[in-house]
Amino acid sequence: MTMQDDEIQNDVLGEQIDLGCISRLGGILAQVPDQPAKFTREQPSVSSTGGAKNVKPEKFSLIPSQALAKVAEHYGVGAEKYAAHQWRQGYEWSKSYDALQRHANAFWAGEDNDRETGTPHMAAVAFHALTLLTFMDEHPNHDDRYKETPNGR
Repeated sequence: MTMQDDEIQNDVLGEQIDLGCISRLGGILAQVPDQPAKFTREQPSVSSTGGAKNVKPEKFSLIPSQALAKVAEHYGVGAEKYAAHQWRQGYEWSKSYDALQRHANAFWAGEDNDRETGTPHMAAVAFHALTLLTFMDEHPNHDDRYKETPNGR
């Protein structure tokens, strides 16, 4: 391929650059999506009836309803013990992490249900995991995880 004179220029260092090549590369790059299609928030979907609907990646239909009901029961017991939505006020993340670990360890030691609440230990684990997910958005100021600094502490 020969370069046309109007496609050649010198850059700031005096090096020759092929503007035609850069232009062609820009055209190719413009066709590349910013992110792969599988990571977009909505995907078009056409059902067997021919009806079309964009669908989002959140698949609530995949969450097992029986397990979710046990987690909801644990939320209810917590609301009786403390107050509905009291946990949303926030607290140090380590408190939920520690409780999550205690419940996971009790479950792993063979104890299915918490003696105090009567709910499954794994429902308490799910509660604390969801609490920490919520706190990441709503209470980042209560993040008390250890973070190593350049000085080592």
